[in-house]
Amino acid sequence: MFKEKTIKLIFISSAYFGKEGFVISNKDRIPGKDLVPSDLKRFKDLTLSHSVIIGRKTWDSIGRKPLSHCQNIIISRNPQAITAKGFSYNMIVVDSFERAISVAITKTVWVIGGAEIFALALPYADFIHQTRVDEPLELEGNIFFPDPILEKYWKQIHIEFFNPGQKETPKDTLRTWYYIFKRKRKKS
Repeated sequence: MFKEKTIKLIFISSAYFGKEGFVISNKDRIPGKDLVPSDLKRFKDLTLSHSVIIGRKTWDSIGRKPLSHCQNIIISRNPQAITAKGFSYNMIVVDSFERAISVAITKTVWVIGGAEIFALALPYADFIHQTRVDEPLELEGNIFFPDPILEKYWKQIHIEFFNPGQKETPKDTLRTWYYIFKRKRKKS
């Protein structure tokens, strides 16, 4: 089931390494929220028309509104308790990561959080897309990406650096780095 899919994780974090790794949330606030609109545009462009997997806590933190541009697969220990604001034809609720992959309708599946879902997906992931935001206040975060040393199991295959006000980032107010990592495969 997993071999037929390309699994990609995507997240935004503080550029600074906190006590437990890269901060992905601080009291339900993601690093750079509303300060790097170019990252939200990139997120939408990458996930457009794909299946996305999201955990229940992250689902709650985004206001229980399905992303309109993709198939939303929400993982919850209690699927009957999940509700959406308004009717959603593009939303499925499941109770496991394996079930989420099995109901995904696209070959490429994006995992968008949170930390528990990233931890479930990491053993199967093929790529990680990470935006690091120059926001040092996030060192005090309470939720961290579960693989603090990406370079150990992942090969960096792409990096871009953006200053606020560049052609690609006209409305951003923070510096960002965009990375793509590919899983290092063991040699046979």
